[in-house]
Amino acid sequence: MDLCNSSVTDCLREMTSSERGNGEEMMDLHGEREISGQPRGNIVPERGLPQGDPMSPFIFILFTEALVSLLNHAESQGKITGMHVSRASPPVSHLLFTDDSLFFCKAEHRECDEIMKAIGTYGTASGQCINFDKSSPPFGKRIPGHVKDAIKDSTGITNEGGMGSYPGIPEDISGSKVRLFAFLKERLQL
Repeated sequence: MDLCNSSVTDCLREMTSSERGNGEEMMDLHGEREISGQPRGNIVPERGLPQGDPMSPFIFILFTEALVSLLNHAESQGKITGMHVSRASPPVSHLLFTDDSLFFCKAEHRECDEIMKAIGTYGTASGQCINFDKSSPPFGKRIPGHVKDAIKDSTGITNEGGMGSYPGIPEDISGSKVRLFAFLKERLQL
């Protein structure tokens, strides 16, 4: 997914580079190009950061931290309810991977809307968006069909579960969370 040009450019517009002192061509993000310290024209970015740009990982992390902050804030305000692995554990509202994310909440319209709102804010800022064809909300076994349908309609995600597992995490999260996530406890104790 490409970063949104306007958001990244706006975010970085304040940064400028300084002249290296040996006559090398320098430019700042305001679009002004300098040669030997003298303005020589404007550069107007049209595509955002190119793939492989050294700034890309830092900007990705910045936007991801903003998404995490939005989710944590919604959770602290009681707008979303994370999943508990055990009674004594803190709630988990999201798991972020290199190129994918898992979000946990109650199967309630308002909680799903809150997560979609956070994802929408993230998408507007970063230029990344949900691939609805590859997305699928897993539901617990006790969630009625009409609730599943209402949530899928409100989120725009029409698929429902079915992958079996996701990078080592079982997709079916119903039943005992202690047994389900025992592998995490084992890995953390190493």
